[in-house]
Amino acid sequence: MSATDAVFDAMRQSEMRAWVGDAEPRAIGEQNFRSIVENFPLRRDHTVFDFGCGIGRTSVPLAEFLTEGRLIGADMVAKQIQFCHLEIASRFPNTAFRCTRAHNPHYYPYAAADRDTAIDEAAFFAAHHGMFDLTVAFSVFTHSIRRWPLAICGRCAT
Repeated sequence: MSATDAVFDAMRQSEMRAWVGDAEPRAIGEQNFRSIVENFPLRRDHTVFDFGCGIGRTSVPLAEFLTEGRLIGADMVAKQIQFCHLEIASRFPNTAFRCTRAHNPHYYPYAAADRDTAIDEAAFFAAHHGMFDLTVAFSVFTHSIRRWPLAICGRCAT
């Protein structure tokens, strides 16, 4: 079984699948990836930020594509980031995932377990300023309570 197959199989079996739409994770991830490459000149050596990566549906095809680049994912739900560490980062060394401490009361029950160890969202963006060739954010702004400064993203696919 390929690394990609193993990750998507783990997603299908995860209870968190329901948290991210409960659809077929591979189909969603590949659809998102196609929309990226059809609209942006993505290169294999780019550094891409998956903002609100969840369990990594879009991160996996990006990591597979970025053979000379890097994929950084961040989410405020610690359990999803733990899944990404265990299932994605362990198989794709060009990836890293961070739990951010963001401000959205809707997600506090899910994020509360790691609020002390998560990096503050503003500190994360300051530390990574100018680092990304592309930022992707699928199903993030639809349930965000704040306005995001898209300037932090450079080019941004939503």
